[in-house]
Amino acid sequence: MFCNKKSCVIYVIFLNLSIILPKRQIQFDFFAEYIIILYF
Repeated sequence: MFCNKKSCVIYVIFLNLSIILPKRQIQFDFFAEYIIILYF
């Protein structure tokens, strides 16, 4: 899995949010869209 420091930090933050928040599917959907924008 490729990632730079910025995306890894964002991934860890969203991963923690997904564990804390019950609406983790919404969080991951937003995270996926953000990563797509980040790389493309």
